[in-house]
Amino acid sequence: MVWGSGGFKSCEALLDRVEKNDPKLVELVILPMKTFGDAEVERLANILSKGVNTHLKFISASGHGISASALKKLGQALAAPSSSKICSIAIGNENMGDEGVESFCQPISEINGGFIESVDFSFKGIKDVGASAIGSTFGQSKILKRLDLYRNPGIGDDGMVKLCSSASSHCNRDNYKSHAFRVLEFLDIAENQIGPAGVKALVDCLTIGVENVPRF
Repeated sequence: MVWGSGGFKSCEALLDRVEKNDPKLVELVILPMKTFGDAEVERLANILSKGVNTHLKFISASGHGISASALKKLGQALAAPSSSKICSIAIGNENMGDEGVESFCQPISEINGGFIESVDFSFKGIKDVGASAIGSTFGQSKILKRLDLYRNPGIGDDGMVKLCSSASSHCNRDNYKSHAFRVLEFLDIAENQIGPAGVKALVDCLTIGVENVPRF
């Protein structure tokens, strides 16, 4: 694990290590006190899209304000055929909102979530549109095991219904192998505004032809 902290705010040294494919850099954690904005995200996206790094698997960079355009470039990098295979990511801050989430997810939705096993969208200002984008991107993933959505009070019943509807849009109720979030093991939706209608939609979505329901 490499922590992007210390006495300097710059992430240049860390990004240099990513670009040089440092075998010791498997998990990149960039703490909020570091400078990690559009320029840094776009540089990271460029590195990842080229596939030059074969060791980095985990990116944790929550708490940083990043524009929708930069988030889209990162999503495109993760979806690129030659991309480094990132399996866990946390990105953005409470201002990410629906626009940021949708921009990040759209490229990845074309490959059903890609290689991502864990994604953290906690405290990202998500509402209905963002929730729907998450569902359509990761609902048919054969890899996603963990989804964190806590502290998004903008996700209420309508948002959960839209997430589940988009996630289930290609499901076949007679074929358990096609159900939504088929390998999901952990889902955190704490501190949102989800009522009975949202809970029902979620349970229906997660239990189409499934014997074991994910823990949430």
